[in-house]
Amino acid sequence: LDYVWEIRSTSETTYYCKLCDSPCAFITIMSHLNGFKHQLKCLKHINYYAYESIKECNRRKAEPVFAHHFNSYKGRYGSGNVRVFLERPKSDSVSDVPLRDQPGPSWRDDSASVAGNLDKKVPIKKSESKFFKIPKPEDCLDTTAGDYHCIICDCHMTGISAWESHVTGKRHLKKIKKNPQGPIINSKFVEAPPGTVSYLEKMLSDRKTDDVVFGLQYIRENRGETGNQYNCFPCGNCSSTIDIISHVISLRHKMKCLETMHSEGKVNNIMAIKALEFNEYSKENLIDEECCKVLNKYGHSKPVVYIAKGK
Repeated sequence: LDYVWEIRSTSETTYYCKLCDSPCAFITIMSHLNGFKHQLKCLKHINYYAYESIKECNRRKAEPVFAHHFNSYKGRYGSGNVRVFLERPKSDSVSDVPLRDQPGPSWRDDSASVAGNLDKKVPIKKSESKFFKIPKPEDCLDTTAGDYHCIICDCHMTGISAWESHVTGKRHLKKIKKNPQGPIINSKFVEAPPGTVSYLEKMLSDRKTDDVVFGLQYIRENRGETGNQYNCFPCGNCSSTIDIISHVISLRHKMKCLETMHSEGKVNNIMAIKALEFNEYSKENLIDEECCKVLNKYGHSKPVVYIAKGK
């Protein structure tokens, strides 16, 4: 918990995990702390050799290792303490809404809350008009991919709570201030030419493993100057080159993709498997078998590749 920061304002409490460089809402912080990626990074911090031995394993195989090392560490050093940051009043040229302290990347830029600014006019320098109106949240929302996609920030969320947290965040508000008049830019990426082979496919072909890989058609590979990022739309996940493989072979990803395919009319037995009265990780073999049946029936798929504009 030494790496968790709590940011308190008069209107909300948010969290930032320094270890993962991840901002979290009040309702998502516990799921983040219990998540596989966070626990893997914790293990890397407290015992690098143990981390190296299980970093390619799935969660079911890793959990006993987590339990052993975390309990040992907790008994020796304790659970740690959450750092608490209080809102510090500070004037803004646009609004008098107080700003947060700046503990992490999500709060490094100055901007005011949506509630105070949605209907306010903000001055800009280079424009034929002296004022423009900040876009409303509904102007930034795209749901065509089956999730909540912010077309200003080009990021995806799975639920309404995450969406509301995003559109009231400082990072989002800073970006909409930089997009004054004219059409909203949909994305900083464009689809790659037909026939482009994704780096993910190359990594999977070089990987010697029996793990079932499933749902690649829902993966978008974004090739940027600073490295590749991957969006998984059913899971609402954003991964780097380092952790995308562990995501696509994870049980949660396979279940989400089976559910999505089932809702699209590609009927499978995921609902019957979910109804079985034992825990998810006891169903792993059944899920893998179902994925193989679906792949045999509908064929294998490939990720969609996007490249940075101007490349």
